[in-house]
Amino acid sequence: MRCTTLSLTNFRAHSDQSFAFSSKINLLHGPNGAGKTNVLEAVHYAALTKSLLKTSDQLAVRRGADLFEIKAEFASPTIDLRVRIAYAPSGGKRVSVNGAPLERMADVIGRVPLVAMAPHDYDLTAGPPEERRKFVNNLIGQSRPAYLDDLGRYTRALRQRNELLSAARYRRKPLSSELLAAWTGETARLAAAVAHARATAIDSFGVYVAQAYTLLGEAVERPTLRYRPSGKLDANALADGGEPLETLLFDRLMEDEAGDRERGRTLLGPHRDEILFALDGLEVRRYASQGQHRTFGIALRLAQFFYLRDRTEKMPLLLLDDLFGSLDAQRTHLILELLASEEVGQGLLTHTSPTPVDQTVSFEADEHRLIYVPRLSLPPIEDPDGVL
Repeated sequence: MRCTTLSLTNFRAHSDQSFAFSSKINLLHGPNGAGKTNVLEAVHYAALTKSLLKTSDQLAVRRGADLFEIKAEFASPTIDLRVRIAYAPSGGKRVSVNGAPLERMADVIGRVPLVAMAPHDYDLTAGPPEERRKFVNNLIGQSRPAYLDDLGRYTRALRQRNELLSAARYRRKPLSSELLAAWTGETARLAAAVAHARATAIDSFGVYVAQAYTLLGEAVERPTLRYRPSGKLDANALADGGEPLETLLFDRLMEDEAGDRERGRTLLGPHRDEILFALDGLEVRRYASQGQHRTFGIALRLAQFFYLRDRTEKMPLLLLDDLFGSLDAQRTHLILELLASEEVGQGLLTHTSPTPVDQTVSFEADEHRLIYVPRLSLPPIEDPDGVL
């Protein structure tokens, strides 16, 4: 898939801008604060219904506007898609595909596989387990959207169970053992589906990470990934899934029920699982240098690209936000050569200037495009009292 056109209305600093992209490398360049990252963010919204950045939808509405609107057109050899996303603080977010409104935003995920590399990827290897769970959820969700249904149902069942526990713990409401057992059963059933999907995906994804390390010229270190579920579940049970895993999780939840009642929340389940990244057996989060963190993060994203390409049989879009400022010349050249090759489809990149990209990529070719993004201005902050 590739993005052919993008239109933004009241999105971030962009009041009314449109962009047309070529089939391979598109470099958005311009001064800091010009809104280059927000162009990539809008494409991310259109493919995955959420921001590339760790901010709320409300913050993406241009100052003084009532809503933002994103329109994106995607094309592949077999299908064309027109995606529209509109968000208003008063009415929430709406998504339509080819003019038809979607009842669930999740229904757009997987239609346009996408991989984004950004400076905050450091959190993926160095941050809390939540960051790695989000990565795995994205990886599986884009390749098998039905997983998101299981994850959503698990989240709702967990919320119901926690609500019962919390009400008994903090509001002194009587706790029905039968009702708690019913939600424990539902939580265990869905937890088994989520945990099995994660364990299976991580097992196969590790091969892609090892290949990415070789591609980056870092084969001297051996990267490994391991799924560590809360509750120390048996690896064979995780791999097999199904009713045995569901029964095991139910039994563990029942064993921990007294502790859950005391704390007012569920302490075992996929919402507390960890994905361990290691180099030569040493955990990356604890022992890696900054350079190793950076390399592992890039390898994860490259592996994600090839994993999605193989699983979806579609060429994912690649978004690279301000990546080259943190890379040496050799690594920059290697990645740009990969982007220009037939192994990869369309790439959208941001940088303050054409250099160093134009040292490897010829923008005289029709398949590549330079796009200058000028500095944009925001409406002044309203000050009815004249204080400012």
